[in-house]
Formats: sequence, structure tokens, C-alpha cells
Amino acid sequence: MNRKSDSFVVESTPVLDLKKNGLENHSEQGMGPAQSWDADRTEVYADIEDSDAIASLVADTGESYPITTFPFVIGRGTECDLVMQGKGISRKHAEIVFQSGRFVVNDIESLNGIKVNGYKVARVILEEKDVIKLGEVTLTFHSGDSSGGSATEASEEPKKGLFAKRDSAGAEKDDTFGPSPVKKIAGMMVVVVAIGVFAYVGLGFIQGGASSSGLQAPPQQAAASAPSQQQAASPNVTPSVVTPSPAVAATPQAAPSFASPNPQVATPPPASSIAPPPSLAMVPKSVETPRAAEVEASVPDKPAPKKQSPNLNSQADAARSTAISLYSQGKAPQALAELKQYIGNAAVSKSYQDRVRSTYGDIDGLYSQYTDAQKAYASGDKDRAFSSWTNFMSQESALLKGQKSAYSRSIVTKVMDEYVERGNQAFNQEDFHGAYNYWNKAIELGDSVSAKIAIDNLNNKAQQLYRQALRLEYVNTNKSKAMWAEVTRLLPPGTEYNTKASAKLAWYEKWGS
Repeated sequence: MNRKSDSFVVESTPVLDLKKNGLENHSEQGMGPAQSWDADRTEVYADIEDSDAIASLVADTGESYPITTFPFVIGRGTECDLVMQGKGISRKHAEIVFQSGRFVVNDIESLNGIKVNGYKVARVILEEKDVIKLGEVTLTFHSGDSSGGSATEASEEPKKGLFAKRDSAGAEKDDTFGPSPVKKIAGMMVVVVAIGVFAYVGLGFIQGGASSSGLQAPPQQAAASAPSQQQAASPNVTPSVVTPSPAVAATPQAAPSFASPNPQVATPPPASSIAPPPSLAMVPKSVETPRAAEVEASVPDKPAPKKQSPNLNSQADAARSTAISLYSQGKAPQALAELKQYIGNAAVSKSYQDRVRSTYGDIDGLYSQYTDAQKAYASGDKDRAFSSWTNFMSQESALLKGQKSAYSRSIVTKVMDEYVERGNQAFNQEDFHGAYNYWNKAIELGDSVSAKIAIDNLNNKAQQLYRQALRLEYVNTNKSKAMWAEVTRLLPPGTEYNTKASAKLAWYEKWGS
């Protein structure tokens, strides 16, 4: 049945345009889809694996259905590619095809039609996260299109499968008109940085040469200034003319003349006695040196920082957990050795040492009690072994919070059998309450089958007596009261039929027969 109405949109307007412009510019009825959709072309058919699917439909429940073939038919018929059950869905309701590089959904003349993003349409191009509603079923379309995401994600995760985009020759970079502005700027920055580095190194080299050249005066100037310095130092001494060396005589400035009434021509001293030219080493020390020394002397010596002693509190706390774990595995000596290294250790605070010492005492006491019980059992003293075992298991349950160690698991069968045997002895002596308690402990320890049978027999007997007493209550009250008393003798307080029988006896004691 072909059902069309004015609300159907049959043109090729994408869903995004429908959201902006509504349904005002729809085509006339019967016009069919627009020619721009390439409707005259053959539809693309594909049959690919689920892992290569580039589009999928996600239901409200979160289940994803990959689109692995085209056309992809949706409906409630078993021949459809996606079988959906729900109200308002036709046997073949809609199909998704791939045309001209776009996904298109078509209404296959369904009774209730389809809606995309709330608009009732007949055929429309699907975009990412479009919501398709078929009857009461809602599906969300995901095509894996990178246009909705970032460019980085699109470059990192290219599409795969049948419809993956091929790299075209036009996508290659074209440097016909030179490199891009970014490359130019980067190249200029590299050149500027290189020039700056070379300039900095050259400036440092020049400054170093200038400072080294200024440290010493030329030999000629030093030789010429030496007599004048001597004359200035001792004015009463008659100056003597020093015959210059050939190298010095060649320099006009190196041959000074001294006016003296009694000039004395001195022979030049030997080469070994000629002092080296004066340098900065001969200049008196700068004033800064004594000032610096005075400043250093005036500053009091700083006390050396105290070495902080290591804090082992966290390690000690972790050792307690490690020791309990070792004990649970049946390694009590190793557990005690793990704790012993932190007892009396100065790097552990007193509170943590107390915790370690407490755990050490618990484990040591349990292990000593276990070994004593084992020795007593080996010597044939079962009563002493049984008493030590029960105390040991009770204390261990408190330390391990109800869990059993390897030591407890090794003796649980022996203790359980002893409880059953003692319960049988108490029952033979008509101590039914004691027998019931012994059997109950055996069940708690190891789920003893014999103890369960014995307790069930007592409960069944007490139940029969209680019900028989109820039937005789208005016929023979005294006999009923005797039966209820027998029930209280068989079962200990706290059990079901002991509580019921006790209530009956209390009523008759208060109100009479």
C-alpha cells in the first residue's frame, strides 16, 4: 500500500537543511526525488565484513548494527538485512543505499513512514548522528565521517573498507611558487638564531683578547718607565744613564737623557739580572681583596644542617599486613622475622612500634598454642589438644576476621570429628542440649554430614511431639503439657520448637487448665 501525504518530503534536501529551513521548499507530490541525487545511476552494492563497515546504526539499547551491504533493508521480515520488532514497523520498512558518495535512506512504501530528526520524509541524505525513527524503534546513524570531528582525528584515523577515499595527485603539496609563508618564517628564524650565536661567540672572543692585552704593558714602555719610577722613589740618588740595547735604541722614546753634573755611564747588567717587564702582578693588590676577607671573617659560620633520620613508619605498617599474609600461608616464623626488625628501631615512632609489637604478640601466641596442641595430640592427650585447638581457632578468627589460615585448615577435620563424637556421647547420656550444641559447632566448622543428620533427627522428633500435643490439648491437657515439656528437653533454647513449646507451657502456668 502506497501511502503518501503532504508531510512527505521527496526532494534531495539534506537533513541539516531540514533543520534550518523546515519543510517550506518541498517539491510537489509525484515529482519524485531530485535529479541531483543521480537517481538514474545504478546503486552501489557491497558485501563486506563487519570489521570493515564504515557506517552503523545504534539502537536505544546501545546495540550497534554495522551496515555491511547495500541496499541495507530494515524491517520485521526475516529476509531483511536488519530485522527489527516493534509497533509500526512494516515487513520491509526502509533501506539505506550509497549513492554519489553519500548515504541515503529511502522509505519502501511503509504504512507508517519514517522520520529523520523528527521530520517525516520519504528519502533523505543521512548525516552523522541523524536519528531515524521507524514506528516505535529509534536508530542513530553513524557514518564515521570526520567532518563532525577535528581535523586531527580525521588525519589520524582514515576510513577503511570498500568506500575509503583514495589519495589523489592533487593532494600533493605544490611548491611551484616557492615555499609556504610558514616555511619562509621558520627559515628566517633559523638564520637569525645562527647569526646571534656567532655574534655572541665573536664578542666574547674579542672581549677576552682585549682584557688579555691590557693585562701587561709593552716591554719598551716598561723599560722606559723603570728609571723614572726609581728616581721618584729615591730623589737623592744620582741617576745613571743606562745604555739601551739595540732594540731599545731603535725606538726614539726608549732613549731618555738625564741632566746630571756627574753623569755616570753604567754598564748594562747581564741578561740574567734584567727584571721582566712590569705587569699587573707587580701592581699592589686591589683593596677589594682585604675587604672581601673582612666580610667573610665577619660572617659567622652557619651550623651544618642536621641529617634527618629516615622515617620507617609506613614500612612498619606495611610489614604488619605482610606478616599476617605470611601467617595465613602457614609461614609464622617468616612473619615474626618480618616484624622483629621494626621493634626497637629508632626510625619507627612509638605508636607504630606498639602496633607492630601487638601484631607480633598475636602471631607468636597463636603459633605457640598451635604447636602445643600438636604436641599434645601426638602424645595421645586428646582432651588437651582439643581444648588448645578450639581456643586457637577462636583467637585466630578474631585476628584474621573470620578467615582460616593454613594451620586452621590442617586441624579443622580433627576438631570437627571431636565435636561429633562428643555430641554422640552427650546424647547417649541424655544431655540433649549439649549434644545439639556440639553437633551445631561441627556443622559451623566443616559442614559435617553426620552432625546434620543428628540435628535433623532431634528437630523432627520435637516437631512430632509438639503437633501431637496440639491435637490432644482439648482432650488431655496434662498429656499435652508433658509432651511440650519433652520438646523443651530435646531442643535447647533459641530453637523454633523450644520457643513454641515454652510459650504453651507459660500460658497454662499463668491461666491454668
